[in-house]
Order: sequence, then structure tokens, then C-alpha cells
Amino acid sequence: MKIRIDKHGQLWIERAGRMKACRCRFGGRNNAGIFDTCDDDCPLFREPEVINLKTAKGEIAPGDNRKVLQLRCGAGVCWFGEIIDERVKP
Repeated sequence: MKIRIDKHGQLWIERAGRMKACRCRFGGRNNAGIFDTCDDDCPLFREPEVINLKTAKGEIAPGDNRKVLQLRCGAGVCWFGEIIDERVKP
């Protein structure tokens, strides 16, 4: 699954071959009743990081490092896959 953080910090995920804006079920709604977008200005939005995945025996799988984006909303969400980060680095 592809994940994109655009230059404004908004989270997009690939669904059915096209990028769709992620909406926050815990934030507010606009005048049209649409949920706010999921953005990096939320304290529950973490930075993408590389993690080492472990095997069923708890051992680190050699060469199986993946980049993951973790959000701490609700029960918590982890997405694996290609992460495109278009934000400008300071």
C-alpha cells in the first residue's frame, strides 16, 4: 500500500489504484459535515520510521526492515508500504 504525506502534511493512502485523503474520525467536521483531514499537526501523528520486524519466535528477521507510519488514534494504526514524504525539511 502506498502512503503519501503531501507538502502541507496531509495524509493520503492509495485505494483502488488512486490516492485518497485520509479523514480523522476523532477531529471535527466542516460546514458540509465532512471530517477534517488527517494531518501532521496532530500530536497523535508520528514521523515515519524504519523498524526491524520480528519473526514468530521473536527474532529479528534478517534484511526485513520496513518503513512504517504509526498513528495513535483510537486503537492505533500501523501502515506498511511505500511512504512518500513531500514535506519540506527545515
